[in-house]
Amino acid sequence: MLGFEAKKPTGLFQSSTAYNFPLRNFNYNSRYGDGVKYTVASDTTFFGISVKSNWMTATPLVVEVAASLDLGGGFSVFVGGSFAEDFEQFSIEHYNAYVTYETGAWLFAAELNASNAEL
Repeated sequence: MLGFEAKKPTGLFQSSTAYNFPLRNFNYNSRYGDGVKYTVASDTTFFGISVKSNWMTATPLVVEVAASLDLGGGFSVFVGGSFAEDFEQFSIEHYNAYVTYETGAWLFAAELNASNAEL
């Protein structure tokens, strides 16, 4: 759910590095997991939470929370975070926020990503 391109896909081939954390030869973006995701959306709001892991491949427990709000006048805001922990080696916190302004065919966005890892 994180990353501007997750909310406004272009329909073209694209990829996001929002989850790209290569630590100790481990990248939890490249591993599949089993989990659950719950989202609630309306014309002006969005909220989602997901929990995933894959115990067979030692993928850490990942919890993700995201919310967005349409402010009107073409402006919208998004905030979200993901939290990963494997209980033995590391934990990762990742925060993502962006603001968009849409007018006609134009879409402008400003995005911020911040991460913290403990090895």
